[in-house]
Amino acid sequence: LGVTLHHCEILSNAESEFGVYASTTIHTSHPIITLPFKLALTSQTARNSPIGTALINLFNNSSEFSNRDILLSFLIWSRFSLAQHSLASNHQIDHFLQLYVNSLPNEFNDLFWWNYSECGIQALEILQGTNLGNSFNEYKNNELKSYKKIKHTVSNACINNASHHDCSILTAFRNVLTESTWIWARSAFVSRCFPESLITPLSDSQSASDRCGVLLPLIDMMNHKYKCAVSWVSDCERRVVEVVHESERDVEVGEECWNNYGAKSNEEMLLCYGFTSKEHEVHDTFALRMKVSAEEYRVFYLNKSAHPVPVQLIDTIRTLVIDCDTEHFETEFDTEMEIEVMQTLHSMLTRKLHQITTNTLICTQHDKHPTTQSCHVKHALMYRNSQLHVLTTALDFCTQSIAQLEHSLTHHAH
Repeated sequence: LGVTLHHCEILSNAESEFGVYASTTIHTSHPIITLPFKLALTSQTARNSPIGTALINLFNNSSEFSNRDILLSFLIWSRFSLAQHSLASNHQIDHFLQLYVNSLPNEFNDLFWWNYSECGIQALEILQGTNLGNSFNEYKNNELKSYKKIKHTVSNACINNASHHDCSILTAFRNVLTESTWIWARSAFVSRCFPESLITPLSDSQSASDRCGVLLPLIDMMNHKYKCAVSWVSDCERRVVEVVHESERDVEVGEECWNNYGAKSNEEMLLCYGFTSKEHEVHDTFALRMKVSAEEYRVFYLNKSAHPVPVQLIDTIRTLVIDCDTEHFETEFDTEMEIEVMQTLHSMLTRKLHQITTNTLICTQHDKHPTTQSCHVKHALMYRNSQLHVLTTALDFCTQSIAQLEHSLTHHAH
């Protein structure tokens, strides 16, 4: 089918986990894996499948149903319905993708799975007041909303004049479409997806929101190491995507070939993979949601840089709280007003800090027993502590700014 493993092979390690290992030396700028576009699992692949075609006919191209919805449906149908009813095609590519979907893990470790264990529930409690603690229920409700919408539509498929052929496919799909299988498909997808632009450029008729990512079989078997120097290269002439080794150091025989997650925050790592790392903390942010008018909210992100508070946030507070436009401050700097702006921001951040630290008892108890902590708890604590660090850094910035402004005010008074 055109897949090429260049000087490497897929092996299992001592923990029975698969990875890609060099069979001969791999030099800088040499490809590791080459995968033809035709073997990528895209939303178009899903749309062209029997279940995709049946769903499109049923949805009548309604914008209520996204490409991602159809791709997740394809994963569920391929994994659970085809396996039960032996409907797999003899076509080589279809057979390859069927084997790929069947090889995906049965369970995952991301936040959507934490409710299934006591330690996971404890870990979710630790996230109280953090970005994820504030938004995870919304993430989950949106996911379940998509599931329920499709479940309802498919359940009424035969009543809604679906063709006999479509009705048999949709009935088989309905029987395996559950909340659990939808969450499984969601986790399988987000933990493995690559940018869709690697396979298909954005067309004039397509918006960025239409894109949902692609799955790249075999390439996704590469394990990850932070800042490992690799590139993902799309060759439209050859119609292949390649992972290329970019480090100046060669990969020697028997060494593992690594991919990397890119510049993801620990929030993304928890949501997509269920774990955190010290290396990814540098990308962590804290979201501040502010009401700027009767109907509009804006979100500002505090960060761990030398400028932890975005200028736009200070400008917004100045406009809202001081009831004065930005132009006034560009021409006439009012120290007392600036002190009030920074004090308002300080109060906002203090309230957010309090929301995280109200479950101090839980977190302190877990901190006292690191050897007995579950993996979920360890990762929740690392993420929580990083969120606290972002907030305290921003609070320090406010405190220092207020002190400097008050000193300036006192100096001018004298």
